[in-house]
Amino acid sequence: VVGMSFRDKRAELRLAQACDLLATTELKIVDVALDSGFQSLSLFNLMFARRFGMSPGKWRQKFREGKSASMRVTRRAALVTSDF
Repeated sequence: VVGMSFRDKRAELRLAQACDLLATTELKIVDVALDSGFQSLSLFNLMFARRFGMSPGKWRQKFREGKSASMRVTRRAALVTSDF
């Protein structure tokens, strides 16, 4: 029905939840892993790296860098349009 096995779908949902927690909280990586339903940090790190090509810590860092860059662009755009 969903185009993948139950096991793969469950892993995908857990990784999606982990991404949300990494992006929106200051939780330690181990707490993100456990809160997302993974039984161990090593399994979480392995599955995360396979799916996203980087560690959860690197992903969080890149997400924050991208978010701060987009905030700067948004602020600049607001300043430019407010002049008119």
